[in-house]
Amino acid sequence: EPTNHLDLHAVLWLEGYLQKWKHTLVVVSHDRDFLGTVCTDTLHCWQSKLQDYKGGYETFAKVFSTRLEEYQAEYTRQQKKLKDLRRQGKVSKELGKKEGGADTTAYKKQMQLVLGKASQKQRELAGFGGAGGGDGSDDEQGMLDEIKGLNMHITFPVAGEIPMPILAVDEVDFRYSIESED
Repeated sequence: EPTNHLDLHAVLWLEGYLQKWKHTLVVVSHDRDFLGTVCTDTLHCWQSKLQDYKGGYETFAKVFSTRLEEYQAEYTRQQKKLKDLRRQGKVSKELGKKEGGADTTAYKKQMQLVLGKASQKQRELAGFGGAGGGDGSDDEQGMLDEIKGLNMHITFPVAGEIPMPILAVDEVDFRYSIESED
């Protein structure tokens, strides 16, 4: 959080300095304006994967929001079709569940009824949601998983105590050099 304790002038200076920075820098901040000014790429931890987005923070926010809406719409479409096919008795009640007999020929035929022929967009959405299917294989295209929460919980182990002193400076002198004016 580099901007938490900086005044406006210091934040503006830092933004200018980091814009000229030629190396990789990882920035964690809640300040969207700061991220929009400083970032050229965004790495987003999503569904246990790192997703790379080119462009500033605003680009990331728009692209992610659009992909999430598309994913949710496809998930809803799949669930509606699955429900209709179950009601008609064309697919088993176990289809779409985690342990639904995925290796059987009957399972694959039922999945084909629900999913149809997977488009490139559907494969991308499956990969986006962490459901697999992002490898280009039509046969392995699976049902999309419901996205239950957009937050992630990360824990860090408690570090041991750091022995004191961390840094000690003994018998150090400092003075300005005296230049003679001739």
